[in-house]
Amino acid sequence: MTRKSYNLAFGVTAASALMTLFGVGLLYFNEVSEATLTASGGVLTTLISVQHTEQKKGELCELLKKLSE
Repeated sequence: MTRKSYNLAFGVTAASALMTLFGVGLLYFNEVSEATLTASGGVLTTLISVQHTEQKKGELCELLKKLSE
């Protein structure tokens, strides 16, 4: 289950990076409103995925503690 969770987090992070790069490309071609929307979506997705990853890391550390006892 944890592996699937990390794979999901990796996929969301990759999608976020692509969205951010697409936003930078739109900004380069003077499509400011679309670029702003895309970049902010990418940043939001990145923040959510980082939060999810930190939560799962905490759960994994707790599980490892219990197993080592």
